[in-house]
Parts: sequence; C-alpha cells; structure tokens
Amino acid sequence: MFQIGDETTIARAGKTILRWEKFVDKTKRQLMALARMMVWWIGAERSAWLLYKGETWWVSLIIDTTIVSFSLSGWFTLRVLLNVILLAMAHYCARMADAMRPRAPLDMPYSTRMAFTDAIALSLYQIPLYVLLSGLLGGNWDAIGFASLLYLATNCALGWAYGKTLNWTRML
Repeated sequence: MFQIGDETTIARAGKTILRWEKFVDKTKRQLMALARMMVWWIGAERSAWLLYKGETWWVSLIIDTTIVSFSLSGWFTLRVLLNVILLAMAHYCARMADAMRPRAPLDMPYSTRMAFTDAIALSLYQIPLYVLLSGLLGGNWDAIGFASLLYLATNCALGWAYGKTLNWTRML
C-alpha cells in the first residue's frame, strides 16, 4: 500500500508532471505551427474570421434554431452559405475594422475603443447578409429582426475577441 509521504509515490507524481509538461509544450508548438501554416495559406484576415466563427458558432445555433425556428438542416444550409460568402470577403471586414479604429472617440481607453469598433465592423459586415439569406431560406421576418438584434448584442459582447484574434494572426 502506498502512503502519501512515500518516496516512490512522490517520484512517480514528479515523473507524471514532467511528462505532462512535455506534452503541453509539444502541443503548444504544434498548434503554433498549425496557426502559422493556416495564416500563410489563407491569410490573416480569413484566419481571424475562421477562429472567431469557431468561438461563436454555438450562439448562431441557439439563435437560429430557437428564435428563427430553422431546423438543424436549415441552420446548416444557412451557415454554409453565409460563411462561404463571408469568408470569401473577410478581407473587407478586417479593412472596415482598421478604418474605424482611428475614428472612434478618443476619450475611451484603447482596448474599449478597439472592441467597440470591431463590434460595429462585424455587425455591418455580417448582419445584412444574414437577414437577406435568412429571408430567402424562409425565415419569419419578425424573428429574423429579433435575431439580428441578438447578433448585434453578441458582436458587442464578443467583438473584442475578433480584434484580438485579427491582431494575433497578423503578428504570426
């Protein structure tokens, strides 16, 4: 039986911790290499857009299936169409955010100003196309309008993540 103060137990725990640290370091290096390859292959703007959508896909699933009442196949169709178009034009969203950052009120702290302008750029970029495609796929216009407001709130809450991701992918 092992006791808590037993030397072999402590040595085993130390070896396990060292193996875990090596695994974490190796995984970090592999993820950074994958991120650099993704940025090189598709560009910083598209990489930032993909990472942002990877962070917020669950919000669209909840909003579109509960409020707009799309089925899962309808939601998937909408998301594929929307994201293919938005991904193809992700460069414009990044340029819009870049153009808005210097024009934000200067009395705000820099991080707040950046989050505010990134949320506005995201909303101006994706909500009009969302409304158009949702209407074409047969969504209720009142529900689409309410969902657009929720997407605006989501962009305001999570827009800073897009800005941070965009800056990070540009530095890779």
